Amino acid sequence: SCRDTDFDCYSQVKPLYMDNLAKGFLTENDTYHPALRVMNILNEPDLKMGGPVKVARALISAFDAMLDAERESNVTGPLINFTATFSFAVCTTCDRFKALPALGQIAQLDDAMRHPEAYNYTPRNDILTAYRTRWIHSFNTANPATDLEAMFFRPYSEAFPSTPVYIGEYHCVNAPRQREDLEMILGLARRSPLFLGVSFFEFTISYYKTGSEMDFGIFGYGQPVASMEYFGATFDVRCLTSAPRGDGQPALAQAVAKAYGGAVDARLLCRPARGPPPRRLDAGAGGDFLAGAASVRGSALVAVALWALVNALRAATRRHQEASVLKRSWARAAAAPKVPAVFRTRPPLRARESARRARRRPTCGRSVRDAGKIDRLREFVPGARTAAPDRMSFAARASGLGEAAAARARAAGHGNRAATGSGSVGAAVKAPAAQSAAPGRS
Repeated sequence: SCRDTDFDCYSQVKPLYMDNLAKGFLTENDTYHPALRVMNILNEPDLKMGGPVKVARALISAFDAMLDAERESNVTGPLINFTATFSFAVCTTCDRFKALPALGQIAQLDDAMRHPEAYNYTPRNDILTAYRTRWIHSFNTANPATDLEAMFFRPYSEAFPSTPVYIGEYHCVNAPRQREDLEMILGLARRSPLFLGVSFFEFTISYYKTGSEMDFGIFGYGQPVASMEYFGATFDVRCLTSAPRGDGQPALAQAVAKAYGGAVDARLLCRPARGPPPRRLDAGAGGDFLAGAASVRGSALVAVALWALVNALRAATRRHQEASVLKRSWARAAAAPKVPAVFRTRPPLRARESARRARRRPTCGRSVRDAGKIDRLREFVPGARTAAPDRMSFAARASGLGEAAAARARAAGHGNRAATGSGSVGAAVKAPAAQSAAPGRS
């Protein structure tokens, strides 16, 4: 382990990488296999080792060991690139970019490549030249594409203008639309000269994991369709399934395929399971057949009963919530002060139209201006609870409360003033004013 050598990984990595070169990485001509392009020295080392100095020492020593293994194996032809894929965590103990994810780890590694002696390591090869010509930075992230340009790519292009970068594991599980999110990140890669692209995570569900770690797979496994021998053991080969997501969106496989400009061939996925062909009942087999049918029927009934129970509970919860709201409304109405009869007039046409428009307004949010309008409309709404007299009640009282008061005013010799007052508001308060005139005569 590198921990036993103070995170100097040269002696551990060199024999392992030479073994990889001999057992498949190289062709018969000592050239790299054409399927290889980038060698990831370690995935998310910042989560597996100590502080940033130890991580940097482990990576530059491992890189040095791989360069030595190439030289001793006489590798020729086009050479592959190297990387170390960091997490998208913020490195507060790094020398730079203490508040930005992944950039602090990348900057610390860049400094170690340029100044290995400061990290207590003496390289055997020219790792700086190899770093400048063969290194690609990379990181993993589950953030949506809308976060990455400002959070990572803009400061990265300023700090590392000549080193390419790619995302080793990309998948925002909580993105509202998977296809749109993936198209956005791919568009960012097409526009950026440094951003090479993403590797969408992941092809199949990791069934050995638990919880949210099982949400990343594009495909699941279905029934076995074949078997294979592998190092003396026999394993099932299962077909792939692509089920719709739980939030009603299309299957993840369809979204990914469309974002990349392709399509899912349903003929290559699992076929619907088919039961055995029906058998003709006879006296001997009838009991077994009917028992199996009863078992299947019982399972179906149990599923239907559970489904009905869940829906019934949801409906009961909804009715309880609605009843609670109504009870609170009734309680507030009962506790409200009684409104004089003069307040309970039919509002003018303009007020009714304003109230109707207010009811049609979407209720996702109310601005201060909308709240003011609604408060001003409350004086026209029947049964409105307000302590101060509104404009209508004040005008009604100033007018002498209708035609009855006007008659009394004419009898007293003030006909013009009373007629003017009743003409301005009398039409709006005609019926209530007539009812209120009786106390005025007493």
